[in-house]
Amino acid sequence: MAHANLVADDAEHTGFDWEGGITFGAKTIGEVFALLSNLQFERELRTQLYRVQLFPKRAGSSNSPPHATLGGNKCFLPFKVQGGQ
Repeated sequence: MAHANLVADDAEHTGFDWEGGITFGAKTIGEVFALLSNLQFERELRTQLYRVQLFPKRAGSSNSPPHATLGGNKCFLPFKVQGGQ
């Protein structure tokens, strides 16, 4: 999962200071996920502005929702997005 570092989490380090009552960011979210018994913190990529954290499901954990399956819907990108002129 990827989340932004916020000043609300740690005012001593670089982070976003968004308005609107956002009171937690990547640090708090990671700490909460680490408390979940069905997940195991494995590693983290940390930059000044965000963190990407890997929390694989623990073996034998069964309280996760079923995986979503996408149907035969095709997605086409506009020619310009594909790199065309």
